[in-house]
Amino acid sequence: MGHFTVSSDYEEARKLLTPDKLAVVVMGAPRRIGGKAFLTFMEDRHFSPLNGKLNALWTLFFLRWEGMIFHVAVYPREYRRHAEQVCQELGLRLADGVPTILDGSGIKRFPLDQPNVWTFEHVPGHFVFKNNPVEGKTAEQYEDEACEKIHARWAEELDEIRRQGL
Repeated sequence: MGHFTVSSDYEEARKLLTPDKLAVVVMGAPRRIGGKAFLTFMEDRHFSPLNGKLNALWTLFFLRWEGMIFHVAVYPREYRRHAEQVCQELGLRLADGVPTILDGSGIKRFPLDQPNVWTFEHVPGHFVFKNNPVEGKTAEQYEDEACEKIHARWAEELDEIRRQGL
């Protein structure tokens, strides 16, 4: 499986961010709607945990910064087109730069501020703006449901692989 790390130490991520890699920074807590779906759909479609060789190309970090948690996915540069496609499907677009805070002490930029690191933003019409009062659901709930379906499928498929002894 791909690598997963929760840390405030950015050095491991920096070491992986060679010129042949890209990273996308997703706000996890507080949560930016669309980020969980982006990470889940990218991994499912292009770096499946059911395919060890592909999944090894996908590294996910949970990094603490300024009291928040950011998810940082590092993957090969040649998958940028796929990332753009997933973003488009989710009403997102890759945006230049990293999260930035402007406060009374000045400007603070996310510590992995490199040319091959991106974040994303919502485009007009994004589902974050489409809570459904009839169903009583928020955009966050819809996103959770979509991701949970994928995670449940992975669990079923992994159970089947184990049963078959593969």
